[in-house]
Amino acid sequence: MFFSYDHLTFRYEPFPIGLAKPLMDRETYRSFVQEFPPPELFQSYHDLGKPGNKYTLSERENPRAYRDFVRSNPLWREF
Repeated sequence: MFFSYDHLTFRYEPFPIGLAKPLMDRETYRSFVQEFPPPELFQSYHDLGKPGNKYTLSERENPRAYRDFVRSNPLWREF
């Protein structure tokens, strides 16, 4: 289990919203940061209809790179 809801709190005004802080322990978070995909896997996505660029690594925009990364990385595969 990656997430911990032991510290979950809710606020109901002006609408319901929950906050779980911290969401995961420091070691788990550190592992995700260390295993984050390298920048070269992110593909530039230009057609947003507004200025600037978006870089994405997703099943929709770059499915092969996304699947290859997740399959090759035990932490992200389990997640």
